[in-house]
Amino acid sequence: MIKQFYIIIICFLLAFKSFCYSLDSLQQLYSNNTTPDSTKAFIGIQIGEIYSKSANDSAAVYYKKSYHLSKKKYYNSEYLSLLKLGVYYDMHSQSDSAFKYLKLAYQLAKKQNNHNQIGQVSNSLGIVYWRIGNYKLALDYYLKALKSAESIQDTNQIIKMNDNIGHVFYYQKNMVKALKHYQVAEKIALLKNNEALLSGALQNIGLIKIAENDYLGAIENYKKALEIEIKAENPFGMANCYQNLAIGYKHLEKYNLAIQNYLESKKIYEEYGYIEGVAQTWVNLGELEVKRDNFNQAIEYFDKGYNLCLEIKSTEGQKFALLGKSEALEKIGNTKEALIAFKEYTELKDSLLNEANFKQLNELETKFETEKKEKEITLLLKNKEVDELKLS
Repeated sequence: MIKQFYIIIICFLLAFKSFCYSLDSLQQLYSNNTTPDSTKAFIGIQIGEIYSKSANDSAAVYYKKSYHLSKKKYYNSEYLSLLKLGVYYDMHSQSDSAFKYLKLAYQLAKKQNNHNQIGQVSNSLGIVYWRIGNYKLALDYYLKALKSAESIQDTNQIIKMNDNIGHVFYYQKNMVKALKHYQVAEKIALLKNNEALLSGALQNIGLIKIAENDYLGAIENYKKALEIEIKAENPFGMANCYQNLAIGYKHLEKYNLAIQNYLESKKIYEEYGYIEGVAQTWVNLGELEVKRDNFNQAIEYFDKGYNLCLEIKSTEGQKFALLGKSEALEKIGNTKEALIAFKEYTELKDSLLNEANFKQLNELETKFETEKKEKEITLLLKNKEVDELKLS
């Protein structure tokens, strides 16, 4: 049986607040020779933000200009431009470039001992490692980001980090730990009335519902999330919801609804150049065509998805595409090619999911929780000593 290639709601931490200026006015300020370089660097980042929301490649151009204006002169804009470049290249499935800029941002934040920024860039690095299937390093950076968020009591970041940590355990088949972190995220988002983050939590819990065969419950979660994303006019959020709704409908054998939602999501991913999302959609469409006994069509879709995943170094995506293709080939009697695809799938699966890796992930989380409890105990003892001094 083919395992579904799910859309996971990854939470980014971006650290730049918008100026209330139009693109034209910002560009005029940017082009003005009297505008100081320090101001121009921040304006360039804002222009990049506007272009990034309209799927325009000029975003990276302006981020780079801001970086070169800021380098070794203006710390905040230098850091922000590096972070933005890293996130931009990650969203465009260019992991090597993403690592390059994010590691520079991390070094800068560490040098300044800025805990908030260390947390931000740690999360972004964790996301890139997660995408390429390095779950140990992904979890390591997520835990650093969570530690930073807890130290400054940033509830929004705490929500995001619990969601992202949940993803690591989800892909390691540890549903108990995954659900634990997803539920923490949902609880805090509800308490804080944060709809944007509640959407992600709803969709991630939907993944667990799918794993438990509660397809109607999952669809209910996805519909609630879609309403939030439409209200927020968030294209990526809407695309993820459409993708996950399609998965739910597929399990209920409502194939026309599934295809409709897959195509809605694919359209958005293509518009914004999100290659990983397009690849995921091809693989999921292939899986659906296997369900409908359209095996040759399924093989074509799996190949499209696999080639894109290979291009962006998505080992998870390659794994699902190979497994699906193996089953489709077997169904049409091509056992030789089916076996080759299955062997490639097995090799990838073993590299991503193994006992040693599973143990390391659990040890990382246990170490984090132990250190957290030790600090809480130390604080309680100090408070007790203070109280005793007051009484004496």
